[in-house]
Amino acid sequence: MCIKTHTHTHTNTLTISQQHFATDDYTYTQFFFLINKLLKTGLSADDSFLLGGLRPHETNEIMVSFDVVSLFTKVPIKLALKIAKQRLQSDPELNQRTALSTTDLIKGLEICLNSANFTFRGKHYKQVFGTAMGFPVSSVVANLVMENIETRALETLADPPRLWKRYVDDIFVIMKRSKLSEFLTHLNTTESFIQFTMEKEK
Repeated sequence: MCIKTHTHTHTNTLTISQQHFATDDYTYTQFFFLINKLLKTGLSADDSFLLGGLRPHETNEIMVSFDVVSLFTKVPIKLALKIAKQRLQSDPELNQRTALSTTDLIKGLEICLNSANFTFRGKHYKQVFGTAMGFPVSSVVANLVMENIETRALETLADPPRLWKRYVDDIFVIMKRSKLSEFLTHLNTTESFIQFTMEKEK
């Protein structure tokens, strides 16, 4: 189930409505690429994540990797929609790249995110929380939520890590060894549904 758009030429308006489609339907795919482009969120690795030339850490520092527990299925849809709306509203060039309003885009995104359903052992189920594994749009909103969480977490920390590099939900950090436990607690209280695990260097 996803979205269908209806253009009304006589009133120059556009309506987004719910429609039954397969998840790989042309309309769903087109909307995914549209929302991905408009939100300016890319999931390909860039040079900022490459660690070549990294100087050795100090004796009081430690290298740590953090990972989110089941990221996609733990993303609160209301939070994802709120962050997406903020991102679109803050884009001064949005009306130059699409005729759709922020309201239309968020409505379409909400329909997609709330339409996850699957069959298991002959029974049909509807996902009632989180984003669906395998939905292309899930990766977009999950990354948006992670960007928001990392910004809030790092900006509210008195002594942040010396190095923080993230790719979706995989994070590499160099920080003071004495602050490690406090930092993990801080991450896990930033957004209650998003919980981090960590692995320290050996």
